[in-house]
Order: sequence, then structure tokens, then C-alpha cells
Amino acid sequence: MRNKILLIDAYNVFFRAYTVDPSLSANGMPIGGVKGFLKIIQKTLREIDVERVVVAWDGPGGSTKRRKINEGYKDGRKPPRRATNRHSEDFSDEQRQENISWQLSKTMEYLNHLPVVQVLIPGIEADDVIAYMTKASCLSDWDKIIYSNDKDYLQLCNEEVTLYRPIVQKTHTVENIIEEFGIHPNNFALARAIVGDSSDNLPGVKGIGMKTVKNCFGFLSEEKSYTTEDIQRYCTETDSGKKAYKSVLENIDLVADNYKVMQLYTPLISYRDKKMSDYALNNAAYEFDFTSMLIQMSKDGFGDYNWDTLKQKMRYIVKSNRVKTN
Repeated sequence: MRNKILLIDAYNVFFRAYTVDPSLSANGMPIGGVKGFLKIIQKTLREIDVERVVVAWDGPGGSTKRRKINEGYKDGRKPPRRATNRHSEDFSDEQRQENISWQLSKTMEYLNHLPVVQVLIPGIEADDVIAYMTKASCLSDWDKIIYSNDKDYLQLCNEEVTLYRPIVQKTHTVENIIEEFGIHPNNFALARAIVGDSSDNLPGVKGIGMKTVKNCFGFLSEEKSYTTEDIQRYCTETDSGKKAYKSVLENIDLVADNYKVMQLYTPLISYRDKKMSDYALNNAAYEFDFTSMLIQMSKDGFGDYNWDTLKQKMRYIVKSNRVKTN
């Protein structure tokens, strides 16, 4: 039976928890981001058994390499204005940002008490860390489960990699990705490059969505990996009168630039940073200090909550990895 590792896109999960969890501390401050994050881990581990958990954070400054490719990448992106409770509605932008920063630091602090691997590399996004770990030789015989709402990870799915998107409560596999989108994961980044991604400030070809890509470029459902040159050639040679082909040809440079930014098949991570990721995987302590975590929760005004499942699952991870290293 193959081992499983859970790869968590930390900021994606944190901001979803921050947005939807209305928890308040004992002094009335929003703590939904940090508390919701831990509740998500507990719920996920209740549903699946994994031997390891990696929490990957976006490094300070985001992706340096992506900004070199596209200066406008992620320009204008802002965190959620407030958690969904009335107490944060009166916050100034400064107070809101202070609360977010406090919750982020607390999330990392709590995770330090757990036998999980946290990875944060300056200038590198979690996307690239996770993409690299799905291909890392030290995990070649492991099943990898990515936890994120980000559709960009669909391109990484294969027989060893699945994506769980909590917002739709669905585990994505190669088979159901092709069934739902008509696109093979090997070509998903190319399809997305045509459509664009407004959340990352990457405009696509106007008037073209995933349904149009599916209908006009049916060959993208094949396992074979296609390129922007293949798309350009197909549009040039196809004489159907469809406006979509002309639009793609007129914007083929945009598609090519989008692809460079959106693809995760070759993660934008240096050799040195790959070694840092390998070191984090291979040298984690896998220690669990549950008592200290509960004491810290009490100080931070978490209130009562049943963390028994989290405690049980973390002990299982410690035991699993001690057996492997002996």
C-alpha cells in the first residue's frame, strides 16, 4: 500500500478560512483564519489517512520569476476585506491588515507545534513548491494530494497526483478532469493560457472560455502535450469560419506569454531552492507538542473546541515517520 502526502496551499486555505469562519477570540478579535485553518486540517485528516503533511507558503514578494515574465502579474490582487462577522465591518484597512498579519503569524506558530513540514522560500510561490514536490524523487513512490481551490493545480494531476478543491468538495483525477473540462491535465495550462485568469491579472483571448476551448480544440483532451505553436498551426489550417480561431491567432503572443506564467510542469524554482525543499522533506523532526499548543490557544482566547481528531492524526504521523527513519 502506497504512502500518502498532503500538500497544502497555505495562503489559499488561510484566506478561505479567514473569509468564511466567523470565530472570535475571548477579547472579541477575529481569529477565523488561524482557527479555521486548523479546523480544515483536522477535518481533512479525519477523512483521509496520510503519513505526511506539507504546508507551503508563498514566499515574500511572490514569484520573482513570474514578475520578470509579466510585470503586471497579480497586480491589483487584494486580500478579502473582512471576515464574515459584524465585528470586523468597522475595522479600518490598517486594523484589518494588522489582524490578518497576526493571524498568519499565529497559524505558522501553531503549525510549529505539529509534525508537519512548513516551507516558505523568498521569491517563490507555493504553486512552484508544490509542483516541485509532486515530482521530487524522494516522493516518487508516494501518492500526493494537493489541497487548494486553485484550478492551476489541475495541470499536475496524474496517476500519483490528485487535487482536492474544498469549494466544490471534489477530488480531481485525470479521468474526471477530462470528463468535466474536455481537457487533459497535460494540456490544462495551455487551455487556461487561452482563457486567461483575471484573479492573477492575466487577460485571455476575449470572448473565449473553457467551453469554447473544449469545442474548438478537441485534441487537447489527448494525453499528448501540445504547445502554443500547435494551437497556432491548427488555427491557421482550420477553415471553419469560426471567429474563435481568428481571435486566437490575433492574440497568440498573449497566449504564449500566459502559458509561461501559468504552467507548473517545469516549476519556476532554482536548483538551490529545490534542494531546500528536499531538505525540508527529508529532515523534518516530526515532533508533536500538543500541550504547548493548547496552552497557547488558551492564551490567544480560542475558547473551547474539540481537537481530539487532530491529536490522534498527528500522533499517527509521528509514529509513521519514526518507523520509517528507524
